[in-house]
Amino acid sequence: MAWTAPRTYTTDEVIDKTILDTHVRDNLLETAPAKVAASGDLVEATAANAIAATQTPMATMVQAIIYG
Repeated sequence: MAWTAPRTYTTDEVIDKTILDTHVRDNLLETAPAKVAASGDLVEATAANAIAATQTPMATMVQAIIYG
């Protein structure tokens, strides 16, 4: 699933389940809180405008900071 540009709604438009699923539910599932599953999970960029949860151990992160 990928982020969808938010829809521009018009006056008197009938908004159905499909529209709401695409522009509200699916986009909310692409946010950081929806990606993490456990305490301590981190979010990393996987591509332009794309994120994913990672369970990189803290020791590995510290080593990366220290040693590059």
